[in-house]
Amino acid sequence: MGDTIIPRKQWGALPPKPAIKEQEYKLPLPEVIDYLVVHKTHLPRSLTPQALQRRSQDGRENKVWDDIPYHYYITWNGKIYEGREMRYVGGHAGKSKEALAGKERKEPDFIKKDPDYGSIGIALAGYIDPDLQKDLASKAQIESLKWLIGYLRARYPRVTLDHVLLHKEIDDKITGTRGYTPAVIAHTDCPGRGVSKQVERLRK
Repeated sequence: MGDTIIPRKQWGALPPKPAIKEQEYKLPLPEVIDYLVVHKTHLPRSLTPQALQRRSQDGRENKVWDDIPYHYYITWNGKIYEGREMRYVGGHAGKSKEALAGKERKEPDFIKKDPDYGSIGIALAGYIDPDLQKDLASKAQIESLKWLIGYLRARYPRVTLDHVLLHKEIDDKITGTRGYTPAVIAHTDCPGRGVSKQVERLRK
């Protein structure tokens, strides 16, 4: 199902906000990228990439992003869409106190203290559900995710299988490992129990 990536231009993405320039990588991506992070949007399965981008940029739920926070978006039918351009740090892994303080002080390298730095965000369409069966991603989504993980690992050799993470693992395995402090101490179940079990099988 998903052995191709639909580019931004093809699905009609709006340009990102100008502030995204602060999040542009200064080094070649293979020297920086070392994690993949899997999310679930906790939004309707039918959500299009256009709707996801608009929702991200217009400040719904008191959050505003400069663009789609994820680099890739996999819809329920298994189609893979290019989200935020890879040359920009994502907006999917939360913030560290150190990155926020560095930005406030206008430190030129504040973005390196952000847990998003060096990580690729991949989002699956669908709600997180307490019912395990309802929480599972579709077969087409998992097939596409498996292909995408292989595709990205071939391009970014620093991403080992144990660096394919679930959103809920970020604080321990990225922020904490790098010696930083999560800006918000809040538990998340993302991407849900169902997808977590499915991803566990992919990284064995």
